[in-house]
Amino acid sequence: MSDPGKSRGPFGDLDDQMAALALLVARIEAITHNQGGIVRPFKATREEEADLRHRVQEKILKGLRYAGMTDRYEQVSVAYEQTFDWIYSPSTEDQVPWNNFLEWLEHGSGIYWINGKAGSGKSTLMKYIYSNSSTDEALKIWAGTTPLCSSTFFFWNSGTLEQKSQSGLLAALLHDVLHQCPSLIPAVFPLEWSQEYSFLLGAEE
Repeated sequence: MSDPGKSRGPFGDLDDQMAALALLVARIEAITHNQGGIVRPFKATREEEADLRHRVQEKILKGLRYAGMTDRYEQVSVAYEQTFDWIYSPSTEDQVPWNNFLEWLEHGSGIYWINGKAGSGKSTLMKYIYSNSSTDEALKIWAGTTPLCSSTFFFWNSGTLEQKSQSGLLAALLHDVLHQCPSLIPAVFPLEWSQEYSFLLGAEE
């Protein structure tokens, strides 16, 4: 039974469950490395254990970050106010028809594909969509009671390897999502988490 006075993250008691699992793995690793030797139990307050988890989270997030990860996004021009407001409205008779974007955000599935000629403003439009509060409000309707995480990545053909590669894309998206939901880090990187947790745990003893 959960303690009603205990703070709960967006995923309920997942923080505590992951902490317990990580601690167990760390103790098993410590015993294995000591070839069956006696290992003192880790005694810490909730605040100390939370600090240890935070340090492990930051170490893994730091490993996902790379120089220039947001350079392309930051260099894309900011659209003038109301320039792209039409994206949230149905097309009219004098416009090229498109599927209702706002309806797709709120209730849709799959991919909403936006294409156009080079230099036509696609990147500016995408930056506008990502930073617009209307997008967040619509996605919260779509997510319902599920915690919402959002991330963005702008490929840059003239940039570094990470800025124009699939590995750079995945690292950036993982960094953004796990930064918003750090309790998921042990599930996504169980080996790295347990190793770093074990290392810091040994340093604390």
